[in-house]
Amino acid sequence: MLSKVFQILGLREKDEQIYLTALELGAMQPASVIARISGFKRIDAYNHLCGMAEMGIFNIRNKNGVIYFEPRDVPSLKSLAQRRFEF
Repeated sequence: MLSKVFQILGLREKDEQIYLTALELGAMQPASVIARISGFKRIDAYNHLCGMAEMGIFNIRNKNGVIYFEPRDVPSLKSLAQRRFEF
């Protein structure tokens, strides 16, 4: 089901893996932690996270010079896809 949502949003498999990893981690995490757990290079994960944040899939917070990413919950993601699908 989530794969379909990601497809509607125009995201790739890497984006889905990063999102699911961040969702499993729960709390806000820096890109380095999400990258390490998901198996991607930090810079690649960071670029994907920033792209998804621009789409509203992640919330961003800068804390003491470190950028933290928090995934939006699944219902919010489905709602975002539904709005995009309607246009």
